[in-house]
This record gives sequence, structure tokens and C-alpha cells, in this order.
Amino acid sequence: MRYIFLIVLVAACPYLYAQKLDKIKDLAKSYRYEEAKFQIDQYLADGKNSNDQDAWYTKARIYSDITNDVNLFLKYPTARIEAFDAIKKYVAMDSKKQYLQLQIDNYKPVMSIYQGYFQAGVHAYNNGDYVSALFNFKDCLAVGAYMYENKWSTVALDTNVVLYAGISAQKSGFDDQAAYYFGKLANAKTGGKGGNTLYQWLIEFYDKKGDKEQKAWFFKIGKEVYPDEKFRY
Repeated sequence: MRYIFLIVLVAACPYLYAQKLDKIKDLAKSYRYEEAKFQIDQYLADGKNSNDQDAWYTKARIYSDITNDVNLFLKYPTARIEAFDAIKKYVAMDSKKQYLQLQIDNYKPVMSIYQGYFQAGVHAYNNGDYVSALFNFKDCLAVGAYMYENKWSTVALDTNVVLYAGISAQKSGFDDQAAYYFGKLANAKTGGKGGNTLYQWLIEFYDKKGDKEQKAWFFKIGKEVYPDEKFRY
């Protein structure tokens, strides 16, 4: 009799875990994000649930929602990076690369992470905190690259974010990093009004570095994009 009871108990376990996860999702739907966070953390801390793909996606959604609540995000400042990590674990577990839950949600969790980093970067930039702005723009670009890699986005290079990252690096005194981001824009032959100053900056930067090859390269590209510009060489 005891043997039969154990068989029934083992068979019921998956159902019980699924029920528990559904209750966590209901907490999140009721905007009880902190309770949902506590419950999903406990759920995933159980070794039997560490490979539950649905649970990792649920964590990503809950943590992403926390970042959109000002007070909760102040309390849990690592929520955004943890949401992104959860998304990556969810994706890694999908051998068929279908990502059905993401598709159903129209990629909202990962888009929220991307936009959150960008908005945090702009906020820091406008407040003169250029180092913080740089880190947020870097993270934004990392999420964007991940989205492009998985074909969730057609944007290979978000020139607006790259420009912000470059200027933030420059204003922080990190000229090598600024050159990296400005170089990305130049190699993509970015033009437009005022864009000529980017090429001039790179020419002068590599001149000071004594790198004749890079200096000549950005002069060449600059003249292709702005043929009438008299770059100082």
C-alpha cells in the first residue's frame, strides 16, 4: 500500500509544480511583483526546477516588470540584468529555437530591458553622470546585439545608442572607448548634418596616438561621406 502511495505521489509532482508556477504567474498578473519575485526565486532555487524553461521565462517577465516600478527597482537595482540573464537561460533551453512565449508576448520582456537601459542612459547623460550613462548604453547595445543575433530585430547597429555611448565615453575621459564607438559609426559611413566632426575627431585622435594607418583610414572614409569637407590632416 505504501509503495502504491509513493507511485501516486511521484506521478503527482509535475502537476503540483505546474500549479505552483501558475500561482506565481497569477501574482504577477495581479501586480504583486515583490511576492511573485520571492516565489519564483524560491521555485528556481529548488534543483528540480532549475531546468524548467517556463519558470525562467516567468522570472524574466517578473523581473522586467519590477524595473518598470520605480520604488521596486530602487529596492532591487539588479533586476534588469537578472531579467536579461533569465531570458538568455530561457533561450538556451529551447532546442527548437521557437521561443513561443516570447513570440506570444511580442518580445515585450526583452524589448523592455533594451528600452530600460537606453532610458537609464539618457537620464544619466542629461544629469551629467556620463560614466553611468556609458555603462547603460553599453548594456543597451549588448541587448540589441543579442536581439539581432536571434533575429528578433533587424537593426544591426543602433547608431543613436552608439553615438550616445561614444559621447559619454569622451565626456568621461575614456577616449579609447570613445574612439571604439565613433569608429563603428565611421566604418558604417554614417553621415548627416554635423557628422563630419566625428571623422575629424577620429583623425586627430589617431594622429595623437601616432597611428598613421588608422588616421589615413578615417580621413579616407570621411572624404567619401563628406567629399567637400576640408578635414585637417
